[in-house]
Amino acid sequence: MLKNDGGAVAVWSPTGLSANNLAKILDGEFFRAIFIEGEKRLGQSVRRALKAYSEQGGEPLMLDIYTLLGDPATQVH
Repeated sequence: MLKNDGGAVAVWSPTGLSANNLAKILDGEFFRAIFIEGEKRLGQSVRRALKAYSEQGGEPLMLDIYTLLGDPATQVH
């Protein structure tokens, strides 16, 4: 954020304490949405990851603490 000509376009991260083993599952679903299912919009990728995680019976707390800071319409290339 302080680097000239650099920095993050968007960040999807926890706003509270996150369990690493559960975060790995959520992260895997995020990458599945992009690289396997071909989703190109950041917000839709996050939404798919959260839905898939929830459908697997994942800890509900994880759904509440992860937040996307950025434009959900951002295209992932």
